[in-house]
Amino acid sequence: MQEEITKIIQMVEDGKVSSEEASKLISALNEDKEASESSTSKGAYMGKSVKINIHSQGKEAVNMRIPIRFVKWILKTGHGFASAIPEAKAYVDDIDMDAVMAAIDQGAEGKIIDMETEEGDSIAVYIE
Repeated sequence: MQEEITKIIQMVEDGKVSSEEASKLISALNEDKEASESSTSKGAYMGKSVKINIHSQGKEAVNMRIPIRFVKWILKTGHGFASAIPEAKAYVDDIDMDAVMAAIDQGAEGKIIDMETEEGDSIAVYIE
Protein backbone atom coordinates (compact mmCIF):
# COMPACT_ATOMS: atom_id res chain seq x y z
CA MET A 1 0.00 0.00 0.00
CA GLN A 2 2.95 2.33 0.58
CA GLU A 3 3.73 2.24 -3.14
CA GLU A 4 0.17 3.34 -4.01
CA ILE A 5 0.33 6.21 -1.51
CA THR A 6 3.67 7.31 -2.94
CA LYS A 7 2.14 7.34 -6.44
CA ILE A 8 -0.81 9.40 -5.21
CA ILE A 9 1.56 11.90 -3.58
CA GLN A 10 3.52 12.10 -6.82
CA MET A 11 0.26 12.79 -8.70
CA VAL A 12 -0.42 15.71 -6.33
CA GLU A 13 3.11 17.05 -6.85
CA ASP A 14 2.66 16.75 -10.63
CA GLY A 15 -0.66 18.61 -10.42
CA LYS A 16 -2.64 15.63 -11.75
CA VAL A 17 -4.95 15.48 -8.72
CA SER A 18 -5.84 17.94 -5.98
CA SER A 19 -4.91 17.35 -2.35
CA GLU A 20 -8.61 16.75 -1.61
CA GLU A 21 -8.81 14.07 -4.32
CA ALA A 22 -5.58 12.52 -2.99
CA SER A 23 -7.05 12.40 0.50
CA LYS A 24 -10.10 10.54 -0.81
CA LEU A 25 -7.90 8.09 -2.72
CA ILE A 26 -5.73 7.37 0.31
CA SER A 27 -8.83 6.93 2.50
CA ALA A 28 -10.21 4.45 -0.01
CA LEU A 29 -6.92 2.54 -0.01
CA ASN A 30 -7.02 2.37 3.80
CA GLU A 31 -10.63 1.14 3.71
CA ASP A 32 -9.59 -1.46 1.13
CA LYS A 33 -6.77 -2.69 3.36
CA GLU A 34 -9.02 -2.87 6.43
CA ALA A 35 -11.74 -4.67 4.51
CA SER A 36 -9.34 -7.22 3.05
CA GLU A 37 -7.82 -7.88 6.47
CA SER A 38 -11.20 -8.28 8.16
CA SER A 39 -12.96 -10.48 5.63
CA THR A 40 -12.00 -12.94 2.94
CA SER A 41 -15.47 -14.39 2.47
CA LYS A 42 -16.39 -12.07 -0.42
CA GLY A 43 -14.42 -14.10 -2.92
CA ALA A 44 -10.81 -14.54 -3.86
CA TYR A 45 -11.12 -12.10 -6.75
CA MET A 46 -11.40 -9.19 -4.30
CA GLY A 47 -7.66 -9.55 -3.61
CA LYS A 48 -6.87 -8.93 -7.27
CA SER A 49 -6.07 -5.73 -9.12
CA VAL A 50 -7.15 -4.00 -12.30
CA LYS A 51 -4.15 -3.00 -14.38
CA ILE A 52 -4.54 -0.26 -16.99
CA ASN A 53 -1.93 0.35 -19.70
CA ILE A 54 -2.23 3.14 -22.24
CA HIS A 55 0.37 3.63 -24.96
CA SER A 56 0.36 6.87 -26.93
CA GLN A 57 2.72 7.79 -29.74
CA GLY A 58 4.73 4.65 -29.11
CA LYS A 59 5.35 5.48 -25.44
CA GLU A 60 3.70 4.31 -22.27
CA ALA A 61 1.41 7.17 -21.18
CA VAL A 62 -0.34 5.42 -18.29
CA ASN A 63 0.56 2.30 -16.34
CA MET A 64 -1.45 1.85 -13.17
CA ARG A 65 -2.61 -0.96 -10.94
CA ILE A 66 -5.71 -0.48 -8.81
CA PRO A 67 -7.04 -2.95 -6.20
CA ILE A 68 -10.39 -4.48 -7.22
CA ARG A 69 -12.04 -3.22 -4.03
CA PHE A 70 -10.88 0.29 -4.87
CA VAL A 71 -12.19 -0.01 -8.45
CA LYS A 72 -15.57 -1.10 -7.12
CA TRP A 73 -15.59 1.85 -4.71
CA ILE A 74 -14.70 4.25 -7.54
CA LEU A 75 -17.47 2.92 -9.73
CA LYS A 76 -20.00 2.99 -6.89
CA THR A 77 -19.29 6.61 -6.03
CA GLY A 78 -19.20 7.68 -9.65
CA HIS A 79 -15.68 9.06 -9.62
CA GLY A 80 -13.55 8.06 -12.58
CA PHE A 81 -10.01 7.75 -11.25
CA ALA A 82 -8.64 7.66 -14.77
CA SER A 83 -10.39 10.92 -15.65
CA ALA A 84 -8.27 12.65 -12.98
CA ILE A 85 -5.13 11.82 -14.94
CA PRO A 86 -4.70 14.23 -17.86
CA GLU A 87 -2.95 11.62 -20.03
CA ALA A 88 -5.85 9.18 -19.56
CA LYS A 89 -8.81 11.57 -19.63
CA ALA A 90 -9.17 11.44 -23.41
CA TYR A 91 -9.53 7.66 -23.27
CA VAL A 92 -11.98 7.27 -20.40
CA ASP A 93 -15.06 7.46 -22.64
CA ASP A 94 -13.67 4.63 -24.79
CA ILE A 95 -13.60 2.14 -21.90
CA ASP A 96 -16.86 0.35 -21.16
CA MET A 97 -16.82 0.30 -17.36
CA ASP A 98 -19.93 -1.89 -17.30
CA ALA A 99 -17.86 -4.54 -19.07
CA VAL A 100 -15.10 -4.10 -16.50
CA MET A 101 -17.57 -4.49 -13.61
CA ALA A 102 -19.13 -7.57 -15.21
CA ALA A 103 -15.68 -9.11 -15.62
CA ILE A 104 -14.82 -8.34 -12.00
CA ASP A 105 -18.07 -9.81 -10.70
CA GLN A 106 -17.55 -12.96 -12.76
CA GLY A 107 -14.01 -13.42 -11.41
CA ALA A 108 -12.34 -12.92 -14.80
CA GLU A 109 -8.56 -12.86 -15.10
CA GLY A 110 -6.20 -11.65 -17.77
CA LYS A 111 -6.84 -9.05 -20.44
CA ILE A 112 -10.46 -7.90 -20.44
CA ILE A 113 -10.13 -4.85 -22.71
CA ASP A 114 -7.77 -4.51 -25.67
CA MET A 115 -8.44 -1.61 -27.99
CA GLU A 116 -6.74 0.81 -30.33
CA THR A 117 -7.88 4.34 -31.16
CA GLU A 118 -7.97 5.86 -34.64
CA GLU A 119 -4.84 7.79 -33.69
CA GLY A 120 -2.97 4.53 -33.04
CA ASP A 121 -3.02 4.74 -29.25
CA SER A 122 -3.64 1.48 -27.42
CA ILE A 123 -5.57 0.74 -24.25
CA ALA A 124 -5.37 -2.53 -22.35
CA VAL A 125 -7.12 -3.44 -19.09
CA TYR A 126 -6.21 -6.59 -17.16
CA ILE A 127 -7.43 -8.28 -14.01
CA GLU A 128 -4.53 -9.86 -12.16
